[in-house]
Amino acid sequence: MEREIVLKKDIKIKDRIWKAGRYKVPGEMSKDLADWLLQRRPDITELVSSVPPKPEELGSVSPTPQKTEGKPDLIEYMGEAMTEAQKFKKEGSPTPQKTAFDKLLELVGNHLIEIYSDTGNGKSRLVYHIATEAERSGKKVLYLDTEKSLPVGYEKQLKNYEVHTARTALDLMKQLISRVRRARDEDFNLIIVDSIGLPVLAALPEMSMRERGDAFQLMASLRFQMMGFAFEHGLTIATNQPVSELSHSSIAGKDPKIAEHEPLPPFGGKSEFMAKLILRSEAVQKAPSKSIFKLVVYKAREHGQEYEFARFSVDDKGVSIEWKN
Repeated sequence: MEREIVLKKDIKIKDRIWKAGRYKVPGEMSKDLADWLLQRRPDITELVSSVPPKPEELGSVSPTPQKTEGKPDLIEYMGEAMTEAQKFKKEGSPTPQKTAFDKLLELVGNHLIEIYSDTGNGKSRLVYHIATEAERSGKKVLYLDTEKSLPVGYEKQLKNYEVHTARTALDLMKQLISRVRRARDEDFNLIIVDSIGLPVLAALPEMSMRERGDAFQLMASLRFQMMGFAFEHGLTIATNQPVSELSHSSIAGKDPKIAEHEPLPPFGGKSEFMAKLILRSEAVQKAPSKSIFKLVVYKAREHGQEYEFARFSVDDKGVSIEWKN
């Protein structure tokens, strides 16, 4: 039985260019080549007909038996299968959506990211979403929690969730530094510290000047270890709080306009600038059913300060993120 196939565009095979058009098989094109094209290049090849040979073309070959009514022959089965394959190829399976981890890695590379704001602006829920989504996609995540601000039971959804506490903020910083340093020899893809600043900020009023200096040095060391992990393995994210208004006024010095117009920086001194990307979370809408927050740039190489980097919403279904770039 003779077939006909259509080439939708020119194709070069070995040393010959086959022009777009209709070809008889076998005859104008060999059966082997036609089968290869149908299987390997269904994007440009289509089986359009199965034509019985004319009686005078049969010669001494016995006529092909007629198929039983209602039972398609093998050629028709092949044609239907190829049509379905082409349809599936055109429609395609859904393209996997990029996770927040993938998006941040694409935008920032292997580096440290810091997300800061006053308490209650969605930081923990956001980084928890990033962590669980990354785990579902096959990444190995280490979540170091110093706040315990996640809703009860959420920690059970994370495979490597650790609460870190200590009698003093300085001891806690040393504990976190040691844990991240050990993690650099493990196969994690993402480390989250939630939060890097609150333990020190809460203890600051009780600290001596020397202890405060030690605390800022330890925060710098922790950031350095997180940055080193990211360089080697993937990504690190820290949540943080802003400096107090009083501290900010002291930064402004004698010019009150600076304090009025400059955004509050993240807590921790100059070591904040180790992070490649620093985002501040601000509430757009807060409601029991749904809250919306925006992430604005405090520091980024590609965007100016106050650029809106993303928005995320929090409701009973979880967190969804809308990226602005």
